[in-house]
Amino acid sequence: MTVPMTQIRVRSRKELEINGKVLPMSDTAFKDLLKLVGLTHKTVNHLNENLAQNAGFAIVKELMRAMSQTKGNISLVINKEDKEIKRICKEGDLSGSETSIAPGTIQDMISYALDKSDRVKLSNTFVSDGGTKVAFNLKWDNPIALTLPGEDISFGKQIVWDLLGPTAISDFVERQICTNGMTGIVPGKAQFLDASTTPSEWYKQLYEDLVNPNKDKIVHYQDRIADAVNSNLSVYEYNKIKSHLMENWSGDGERITRYLGDESWKTDYINKGIKLDTLNVSQLRNCPTPVNSWDAVNCLTDMASHSYTTPVSDRVKRDTQRLAGKFINKGWDSNQQIFNTPTYKVTKPGGYFSMN
Repeated sequence: MTVPMTQIRVRSRKELEINGKVLPMSDTAFKDLLKLVGLTHKTVNHLNENLAQNAGFAIVKELMRAMSQTKGNISLVINKEDKEIKRICKEGDLSGSETSIAPGTIQDMISYALDKSDRVKLSNTFVSDGGTKVAFNLKWDNPIALTLPGEDISFGKQIVWDLLGPTAISDFVERQICTNGMTGIVPGKAQFLDASTTPSEWYKQLYEDLVNPNKDKIVHYQDRIADAVNSNLSVYEYNKIKSHLMENWSGDGERITRYLGDESWKTDYINKGIKLDTLNVSQLRNCPTPVNSWDAVNCLTDMASHSYTTPVSDRVKRDTQRLAGKFINKGWDSNQQIFNTPTYKVTKPGGYFSMN
């Protein structure tokens, strides 16, 4: 539906009021809203953390209020069943924005890559956000052996086509060993192709780089595995991974415990008089656990790539693979922790340095 800007009010990150009627709003729609007012999630979170708890969201509301005073219409993609707003854009963008690649063009690009070689495989197609986004993988089906025994991988491209924006293309590697969970872990930042890009750029992204993967990217992934194997989780990392798993796989606690342990290590903190539930993020990042980081990554990828007791959606599986990729690429908290620092008594001002 298309409505005048004057009829829209932002109620919260999850709700939008349209001409007096409140409708739920998806995370993607909220991101669209931020884009309309010229902000990003990163900016909003920064304002929340450094000014006040809801400072960023308050600015979003004020900008929307200012925009509503101007003439213009907004188009909304709304799910007929649950009435949730899936996407938000300027009027006319639903027929294809200035930056988006036409559906026929993206189909031609994929067909070209598939016809070029029978080793190029298409998989994991996922339609979301009211049909305005389609995600899929193109994989070069030729396993690459790493220095870590048993960790053969295949290289591929994860492609996310968006009707309202450019097409995002990310490199991924898919682990071939099924006992640890087959998954795609995306190293590096996405590249974007829009309506202004040339066929030569499409060819490079979708075929040339696929069949001739950059060796540096493979080495990077190999190094990230080695780092994970030789690191343990911080309490912050453990909590984030465990809560995600239990929130989505509540019926598979036993399997998750096989990877992450039974939390008996928390007794060590209790014995030292440390209440973990009272610590802030910075403090939790500095608290170690005996849980191996690579075991935690394997747990995420295993749950995301198999069907066990708890039924989960494709979206949850994809988000879990993305979370595994985020952790394995960012560097572990344990690499930042320093425990053998010297200690000093607190002195009065001027008690150590001369004030002259």
